[in-house]
Formats: sequence, C-alpha cells, structure tokens
Amino acid sequence: MADSHFLCQVIALQCISIDCLAIVRVDQGMMRRRCILSLHLCIWLGWTAALSAHQTPAPLRNEPTVATPTPVRICYQDSALFPYFSGDGHQLPTTRPGATIEHLQYLFARIPSTTPTFQRLPWQRCLKYLSDGKVDLVVANYNIMRRSIGRYPPVPMGAGDDAAPDPAYALTHQDVCLATSSRLAMRWNGKNFSGMNKVTVAHPQSKMSLPPSEQMKMVPYPLQDYSLAPELLEEGRIDAMAVVCRIRGLDAVPKELKHPNFTVLEPPIYVHRGYLVFSYQFANAQPQLVQQIWHQQRQLELQAATSHALDAIYQSYLSSTRTQ
Repeated sequence: MADSHFLCQVIALQCISIDCLAIVRVDQGMMRRRCILSLHLCIWLGWTAALSAHQTPAPLRNEPTVATPTPVRICYQDSALFPYFSGDGHQLPTTRPGATIEHLQYLFARIPSTTPTFQRLPWQRCLKYLSDGKVDLVVANYNIMRRSIGRYPPVPMGAGDDAAPDPAYALTHQDVCLATSSRLAMRWNGKNFSGMNKVTVAHPQSKMSLPPSEQMKMVPYPLQDYSLAPELLEEGRIDAMAVVCRIRGLDAVPKELKHPNFTVLEPPIYVHRGYLVFSYQFANAQPQLVQQIWHQQRQLELQAATSHALDAIYQSYLSSTRTQ
C-alpha cells in the first residue's frame, strides 16, 4: 500500500510541474482553473493506477496435474457359478455379486491408477472380445490354446514359455476331489479303486471336464442337472462324482455329500487355478500397469492380513445356502 501512495504522489507532482507552475507566469483566472482541474485529474489518475497495480493478481503457480485413472474392462460369464459368480444375465448384481467379483473389487481398490468396469457375456464371447481387444481382462484357467488370445502371468523360473503360469500369481485355486459311496470308498488306495479297470465319473456338463489320469481310466458321465449326481451315486448308476472339495484351502464340499452314505476321497485328482489374463492390446499399451496388477495380487496372498480378508470373502459364500 505504501508503494501505491508513492505512485500517486509522483503522478500528481508531474502534473503540477507541467501545468500548475504556469500560474507564476500567467495571472489569469482561466489558467488557474485549468491548473486546478488538471491537478484533480492527475490525482484521480494516480489513485486509479495505484489501485489497479495493487489489485493485479499474482501469476498462477503451475499446479501438479493429476493422472486420469486407466479403465480396465473386465468380462465374465453371464451364468451363475457358485461361489464365484452370482445370478444370471447381463447385469452385475448390486449385492453379493460373487466371491471372484468381490475379490477383483478388493484388488483394484488397492490400485488407484485404475478404474475397473464389469461386463457379463456368454463365456465364449468374453474370450472372443479379449482376442479382439474389446475387453481388457478375464479370469481363466490355463489352456495352452488361450495363449494366442491373451497374456498370462509369468511362468515359474526355468520353465518353458508354454508352461503353466507360476501358481503364485493365481487369483483363485480350487481342489477337485472324487466323491463316492461309502461302500466303494473302501477300495480307494489314494490313486485308484482296487479291482476296478474303469470308473464312471459324473461331472457338470460344460462347467468341468475330467483331467487325464495315468492312475485309472475314468469314463466321463456329464450331467446337465448336477443335483441328480448324489442320487445316481446311491443307486449305483455311477461310481463317483467330481466335486470341488476346497477353495483357497477352505472346505467347499456340498452339504448333501456330508452324509454317512458318501465319502469324499483324498488326495484331489486335480487343482484348478484361475489367472488374470489380459488382452494383448491392453498388455502392449500398458505393460507396467499389467505387471503392477499381477504383482499386487501376489502381494495380497503373501501378506497375512489381506490373505485373511480374501479368505473371509470366500467363506461368506461357502457358509451360506448354496444356490446354483
């Protein structure tokens, strides 16, 4: 404000020196009036200039730019698959969408540079969209043929490029066991049924296929309505049925098989793992982000607190009434 007063005084003095000093030489009323008017005008101009200078805003500082989160388009099947996906249709359920969806939401909440969106389509269309780059991510088990349409996490150190990904990067893992009648369970030696050349094994049609086995010959018996399997087992029409017995190490045996008439056999015949598979278009455009997401998922499993939080998500579904 002191600078403003000084500026005003300078402008006024300049006006006086130009016009008002003429009063000494010219004793005329007109000149005197001119001097007074000029002085008033100069004072007004000085105050205006000072006020303007005082109110001129300081230059804006360069504010740091905030990066826009990268959208990640996630596709999953439009039919229920307990406990991973709930409900049927294209809409994402607003509550309890499934353990896998909650798992993904938990994961991406810890990567603020991303914005995940979910899309439900028939499974084969999800894979086609992944190949075309129309979606960025699916959760899928390992299949060497799928390497042509999506990028899997790294393989274990020293393994070939066509090997299965490192299990440490798996998002989900489940153990598949055989369940049989208590009578046939007495023949089970941990590898096969003694005295039986082949075993008829029921499995859900289109949802699970039997793995190849060098220990015994398993004859597939696909069922569209898998709730019929325990009844067929009791009637002796099948020898065994494939069941998911553990998810993340948590008990996942269906309640209907926890009965004296049935026995779930150990060890599992197969371990099924689901991985985060990215489209090649997304992986090539965002290589560092893809590595970050894989690494973050691995860290969630290594840290006790976050691993237990994920266990709680899956347990909340396994403890509830099972719905197909």
